[in-house]
This record gives sequence, structure tokens and C-alpha cells, in this order.
Amino acid sequence: MAQVSGLKALYDLSRAVGARLISLEIGGQAVDDHRRYRVTTNSFLAEGGDGYAAFRQGRIVARDPVLSEVVTDHIRQVQVVEPPAPGRLIPV
Repeated sequence: MAQVSGLKALYDLSRAVGARLISLEIGGQAVDDHRRYRVTTNSFLAEGGDGYAAFRQGRIVARDPVLSEVVTDHIRQVQVVEPPAPGRLIPV
């Protein structure tokens, strides 16, 4: 299960693959099927790793530093990292 930030997804694992998503919100608003959204991920997933082949269909806007370096720099800066609030991915 991919970890996410900024969205809320309700899903049902008893449904068939491709039909499990019940609802999806970004920033508290229902996703608009006709709108394009920007996604940030690591290079492994962006290249289709772990079965995320859909990422290969996207357009690369920018390549930033290695994720581990960004995370390490952030931890050094803030010193204390709190886990995110639960409730982003909700099985029903």
C-alpha cells in the first residue's frame, strides 16, 4: 500500500482489482476526473516499480535530490518528526 499525503481514499479490498476505490479526495475536495494533478514520488515508483506502471505515463516536471537526502536534511532541521495523523487511507 503506497503511503500518501494530501489525499483521503476510501477503498474496499474485497472488490476486484481496478474497482476497489470508492471515493478519493484531495485537499477535502472530490477528485475531478477531467483535471490533471501533480504527483510527487521517488524515482523507483516513478519508473513503475512495485506495479505502479501508471506513473510511467506521466510527464516528468522536475528531478530533485535523492529522497533520502531530503528526508535527512529535514530531520536535521526540525529535530523532532511526528507521525502523520491517521485517516488518509480508509478500508471499508
